[in-house]
Amino acid sequence: MAWEAEGKRTEMIKKVLPYLKKYAAKTDSVTMVIGGDMNSPSHLDWNEETKSNHNGLIVPWYATKVLDDIGLVDSYREMHPNPNWHPGITWDTKDAVDSHRIDYIFYKGKLKPTESQSYMAFFGEPIHINGKEIIYPSDHGFVVTEFELE
Repeated sequence: MAWEAEGKRTEMIKKVLPYLKKYAAKTDSVTMVIGGDMNSPSHLDWNEETKSNHNGLIVPWYATKVLDDIGLVDSYREMHPNPNWHPGITWDTKDAVDSHRIDYIFYKGKLKPTESQSYMAFFGEPIHINGKEIIYPSDHGFVVTEFELE
């Protein structure tokens, strides 16, 4: 937890948290979606059921826990509740065991996710999307969630 707290991600989240709380409180009239690279694992993936994968650790990672605490829902984990079966890896290091889910789509309001997938890709390597091959431009994978308006 000290490692996470000393990084920029905690500082950045604390700066925007008052705004996130303000808008999260109004989601009965305006739906909220926030997504992207949190550069942090999820507290939902480091729990009692997964601690054997993480040296026996249960970690309440701040970057995702604080969003959960204000009522935002992790769309991928909602659709795939078991992190052992669906880890949702979006970041990895080649030739090392260092894979994590660190990219997210959170929401709150009048939406219902109907499908959510995570994709792992390596920088500069080809990836196939919508029948096309592109050279992947990032060191992170990504998450795609389809929503239905309620």
